[in-house]
Amino acid sequence: MGLLLIRHWSGNQRPALLTKKQVVRDSYVKSRIVVDARTIVNDVDGIGFYTVFFIKRLVSIFGETCHIIVILPLVRTDLSLFSAEERPYLHFVYYEQMAFSKDNRFDFDAWDTFIASLAPDIYISTAFYPTRYPCCRIVVVHDLIPLLFPTEFAGEEEGRVALFERLMGDAAELCDLLVAVSDNTAKDIRQLYPQCQAAIKILHPDVAYTVQRVRRELASEADGAVEHGRFLMVGVRRPRKNVELVIEALKILKEQQITDCKVYFIGTEDPDLVPLTHMIEANDLHELAEHLDYVSDDEMYELINGSVGLLYPTFYEGFGMPIIEFLVANKPILCQKTSSLPEVGGDLVEYCVSDGRSFAEAMLRVRRGQITPPQPAAVEAHLDQLIRKNQLQYSDLFNWILQRLQNQTKRHAKNPLPLEAPRTTLFNSTNH
Repeated sequence: MGLLLIRHWSGNQRPALLTKKQVVRDSYVKSRIVVDARTIVNDVDGIGFYTVFFIKRLVSIFGETCHIIVILPLVRTDLSLFSAEERPYLHFVYYEQMAFSKDNRFDFDAWDTFIASLAPDIYISTAFYPTRYPCCRIVVVHDLIPLLFPTEFAGEEEGRVALFERLMGDAAELCDLLVAVSDNTAKDIRQLYPQCQAAIKILHPDVAYTVQRVRRELASEADGAVEHGRFLMVGVRRPRKNVELVIEALKILKEQQITDCKVYFIGTEDPDLVPLTHMIEANDLHELAEHLDYVSDDEMYELINGSVGLLYPTFYEGFGMPIIEFLVANKPILCQKTSSLPEVGGDLVEYCVSDGRSFAEAMLRVRRGQITPPQPAAVEAHLDQLIRKNQLQYSDLFNWILQRLQNQTKRHAKNPLPLEAPRTTLFNSTNH
């Protein structure tokens, strides 16, 4: 793979928007970028999609000038997420231990040995795992929920809080850069780790992809009829989602004999944390509430199309993608003015006080047409602003990475990846 040899920019100004052409012009020898992407599995969730699109952007800029090595989990990995054009620029290696297991035990020495075997110039973990291998280290911080809401992790997940504390402490100590998914997450890092010497940059999830996907899916469901008074609440498993507040609002509506408002609670229930089914039954709310458990993407978009709005009373989110989805669907959104939600929703959502009566009154105002969907032009302007901001965030981050590659001094020689080697390699952590 050779030594790092990239010439410096002429002058002090970096480009506002970094392009692949610019990187190719200023690069002579390939360097290694290692991405810990163990959040990518077949049932890709929000963090997994964040990682996929991060790697796609990385390939579009650095694919021709760097060896990009992607660490994937040993099981349930879907390589079709990357196109035939992207895969030749990626070298996939597999690591036996998942980022987070039920017992939350992790062999950090084996991990450092594994990373050392890959000899990265730049190490990036979207799975939130730092390394002690001496290189430029970048860790993505999606949220600090285990530290802010430790009681959510009981039973089988009890060890996750201690593991997260270890990971965050190492990240604050070892990393050159922490990438936060929202301004609010960056603020939390600074408040909880004032001694952190790492630089902090913001990189939102890929809003453009979400907007395109939701528009496409909603268009296919366009003929669905709106069920009057049907609200959706997305996410019910964790106490911070604030299911109790919506139940309290429904109790108030029941006392007022309101029967044309109904909430569909969507998401897998954990009765030990949030006994949603019990709360519905105990308060005799069957006419006003229904738990749908897991729904497919197609079912979800059908539900969005047929709803009158989103209830999102959550105390804390890393970003808050459901707000984007319901804005695209042009539906009213009722939420609290907490964490990252104002950053995502701007002035296009209805912020309610954190009590059941406030939400009950807001639901009635939606039902009566007193709270209406935001104007399409305002939604378009807001989404366009978020997309442009996301593009600048990527450019700023990749400029930072390029600058670090340029500023590295001559390093020890490294063996190149053999051209004849298969593009998938298995690493068994028990062997180290």
